[in-house]
Amino acid sequence: MSKDYITKDYTTKDYITKDYIIGIDLGTTNSAVTYIDLSLAKNSAAPHIETFEIPQLTGPGEVSKRKTLPSFLYLPGKYELDKGGIEGSRVSDGKGFAGAFARDQGVKVPQRLVSSAKSWLCHGRVDREAPILPWGADDQVEKQSPVAVTSAYLRHIKEAWNQAKEGDHRRYLENQTVVITVPASFDAVARDLTVEAASRAGMGNITILEEPLAAFYSWLNQHHQDWDQSVRRGDLILVCDVGGGTTDFTLITLKEKDGSPVFERIAVGDHLILGGDNMDLALAHLCEARLQGENKGRLNMDRWQALCNQCRQAKEEILSDRADSKTITLVGEGRRLISDTVSTGLLRDQVEEVILEGFFSLIEPGEPLPEKPRQGMTEFALPYAQDPVITRHLIRFLEQHKEDVAQILGRKTPEPDLILFNGAALKPARIQERIREAVCGWFNKKEQRLPRVLVNPEFDLSVALGASYYGLVRKGYGIRVDSGSARAYYLGIYPGANTPKQKGARNCGPEKAICLVERGMAQGTRNALADKRFYVLANQPVRFYLYSSSFRTEDRVGDMVEVDNSLVPLPPLHTVIKYGKKAKGTSVPVKVEAGYTEVGTLSLWCRSVQSIHRWRFQFQLRETNQIKPARDKEVLS
Repeated sequence: MSKDYITKDYTTKDYITKDYIIGIDLGTTNSAVTYIDLSLAKNSAAPHIETFEIPQLTGPGEVSKRKTLPSFLYLPGKYELDKGGIEGSRVSDGKGFAGAFARDQGVKVPQRLVSSAKSWLCHGRVDREAPILPWGADDQVEKQSPVAVTSAYLRHIKEAWNQAKEGDHRRYLENQTVVITVPASFDAVARDLTVEAASRAGMGNITILEEPLAAFYSWLNQHHQDWDQSVRRGDLILVCDVGGGTTDFTLITLKEKDGSPVFERIAVGDHLILGGDNMDLALAHLCEARLQGENKGRLNMDRWQALCNQCRQAKEEILSDRADSKTITLVGEGRRLISDTVSTGLLRDQVEEVILEGFFSLIEPGEPLPEKPRQGMTEFALPYAQDPVITRHLIRFLEQHKEDVAQILGRKTPEPDLILFNGAALKPARIQERIREAVCGWFNKKEQRLPRVLVNPEFDLSVALGASYYGLVRKGYGIRVDSGSARAYYLGIYPGANTPKQKGARNCGPEKAICLVERGMAQGTRNALADKRFYVLANQPVRFYLYSSSFRTEDRVGDMVEVDNSLVPLPPLHTVIKYGKKAKGTSVPVKVEAGYTEVGTLSLWCRSVQSIHRWRFQFQLRETNQIKPARDKEVLS
């Protein structure tokens, strides 16, 4: 592979049928859109990636274009806002509006504001297709499901793009090459639900890309001529991505393959709902103690949400150096509007202490790395990581993939040579420096050798920029990172019977599992377990157990493994084998087919051995043990 940008003839048939490649960063706090105009790219050695400025409400009756769309959905009451002030900006089937004004209005009326929808989209203990958001809102608010809210943001983007094309249907977004990013830690269910949300928004043909990989693609695009001045063969690159709702780690290296240097992703982190939202909560707890005093108890849901929103705004302004301090004010309620109004202040050193010491503390060499639960870090029923220390999660991730690094690079330790920082929470230079110190202190405290930094100049846009670049790479242009499936997937089985569990059977999982998809398997690959035969009962619900692993590298398709802590259980798969009207109770021999699709999702099918019948598995998302909304602020510690 040459370091030069790889070019081809942009007048090929594939490029005539598509006018644009569009990259969408569907963020927890902010979303962004970039694009490549292929009509201009055909005469360029390195096509320029443009940012699409998204029109949105920025005030009552005021529409402005912004580089990002805040990922907030406001659901106004019937007479709350003048209809003329929000006309034309409604999304989610006319039930709300997204963007800057939605975020700002939600500070005033928090129970009508939906935030962190992406975190809810990967929450396995709620029905993600049920109207549950805003969480804890009363019955006067017509709630939306996490899938519907995600679809609302995508519909807003699609309609804004299409409106800019002034009736030219060929250039409408749904007719283009679209890449949507998700956290690398998203499991197969959350990926499927993202695709479903896009489909509801009218985007029927999309590709999924992990956010840390998108950030690295953005860096490659910026350095397509000189990347070899920063990265050497054998270097280990850590992409550290901490956004509003999730923390993602990815390891990439530069290897030699067939005499040419090739980038390869070798590891991704596990599911981790931890990010800027948790930092807002920590600051809110600090302010709540001051505002309430020792004997006044805790704030109710509305005032607590208002406090969290103000702390988020204060954190962003202080850490971005727009302010050195912020006043936090809680307005009284009802007749005590004036007398119960209280204020406190947040200073820069207080914010930095809470965030640096609470989330990015230094880890002593040899310190045990199990999660250390801390009360008060999980709220609003979201399954936040129990241990808020991101640096401990990072060191645990590196040590967990020690064998991968040793096998691929021949190293004794998984110490990264380079770090690419991404995500809004990592913008402050002081936080980046603390992470480098934590890595250095764990691996080589005596030598004090800090990992080098791959500079990211576009924290707000890098993921969207990388998504557009990846769309180009998929067509054979640019510099590719060998990646494939970030996880291996396994099907639980019962040796001897090879029969999946019937719905309603005794609740005990299998002890064995068979590998369906290997880690690193290329998109578009389909596997059939040709030598494995299963038996299922016809015309009644059948349940299969599915597992994943982000660090088992030796397993191959068809391998039988023990179900242990190295496998992460996913929601069960279910289907009904419809096979003849009188076949109920009949045992039908089937084969299982699994694929890692071109879209970037997991596809599982069950095929009859005796006929042409074929049934697709679906994840069972409605479980009886799902948590229910609470009226007051809910803490799950």
